[in-house]
Amino acid sequence: MPVKDRPAYMSEPWFEGLQREIKASTQRAVAERMGVSRPTLSVLVNGLGEYGAGKAKTDRIETRYRQAFEQISCPHTGETVGAQHCREKALRQAPTHNPLQLNHWKACQDCRYKPAAIAPKLTKAALANLPQAALDTKTLPLPEVGAPQIQLTNEETT
Repeated sequence: MPVKDRPAYMSEPWFEGLQREIKASTQRAVAERMGVSRPTLSVLVNGLGEYGAGKAKTDRIETRYRQAFEQISCPHTGETVGAQHCREKALRQAPTHNPLQLNHWKACQDCRYKPAAIAPKLTKAALANLPQAALDTKTLPLPEVGAPQIQLTNEETT
């Protein structure tokens, strides 16, 4: 029976680091820290399913591993930074007050390590409290040029 070839991602440095983390801890703990399910991590580590067939992309898992465990070499500054630094720089509002910070922010928008923004989950109660659009049926038409103006106060004229 022939030995199955290992998928290409298993020889990459990030995958070796992932295996080290799993050996030092557990798959469940590593999966929780990365924000993926334990079965997904297990399938990836064992080269099974779509990952083993080479049909599933490992980019998302690689990014999550790097954000959780690695220091990243910032392509813009060349400094070694953590994922939290990337999150603070890339996900903030554009710093239009400072050209140097704006250049850094722009570089972060196209960076392969840019973390995904986490959208807050809204409950039914929160959705019910959102302002609703209303049709304005009370607006008066604009007065004609030279016509008497509409009085907007409640004061009576005598």
